[in-house]
Amino acid sequence: MPASRSPRPKLSQQDRHAQILALLRREGTVRIATLADLFAVTTETARRDLDDLAEVGALNRTYGGGASHSLTEEPGIGERGRAHAAERARIVAWLHREAQENVPPDMGIVIRALAREIERGAHE
Repeated sequence: MPASRSPRPKLSQQDRHAQILALLRREGTVRIATLADLFAVTTETARRDLDDLAEVGALNRTYGGGASHSLTEEPGIGERGRAHAAERARIVAWLHREAQENVPPDMGIVIRALAREIERGAHE
């Protein structure tokens, strides 16, 4: 007679939440269906767990799951433009001196800074 598998013990909501947060730290995202299977709960219970965690700011809800804040939050263009300004200025100066006609067209913020530098140089 084959050995029957014993059912997994039901986890408390607190234990599920702790495991969800551990999964997020390790994986970055979680899916409702995966959580339901993992914890042997309904998808509605898994959804409520994610909603509860999102409500307290522990994760960001996504369609069909949740994600860690580091995957879903990105600084705005203004903040990105201010980040590493000195390094970017050195790159721009180098580009201006060394590669005026061979600048790759997809360098975003650096290109805008290069254009300002070239414009400034034209007025000196």
